[in-house]
Amino acid sequence: MSPTMIGITGIVIMILLFLTRMPVAFVMASVGFVGFSVMITHNAGLVLLSRNVYEVFGSYDLTTWLLKWGLLHRPSALTYMLSTGLQKIFKGIFPFLLAVIVGVIILIIFPQIILFLPQLMY
Repeated sequence: MSPTMIGITGIVIMILLFLTRMPVAFVMASVGFVGFSVMITHNAGLVLLSRNVYEVFGSYDLTTWLLKWGLLHRPSALTYMLSTGLQKIFKGIFPFLLAVIVGVIILIIFPQIILFLPQLMY
């Protein structure tokens, strides 16, 4: 089977699975796993699946945001502690963020500052 036919078949199967109201993540993961397994080997598909699952759940940013959004649907002490902690962080970051914004504005107004060194090289 050609890679084009495998791709078209995967899209059709994906649409059919969407019509069953299956969650998008599971549909895309399963169709991607089967398609990759058909094109390469079954073992390569399993390695890809395990690596992608680890990368998603091993991401610190993703897990903290999922924790935060999962706790926002009802009031709890953990939600309060997280929100007050984030408020303290953003209050502490604000002067530095303001300095970065001012610096970017200055560099937009005066691009010669950035282009000085490249102009010396060429």
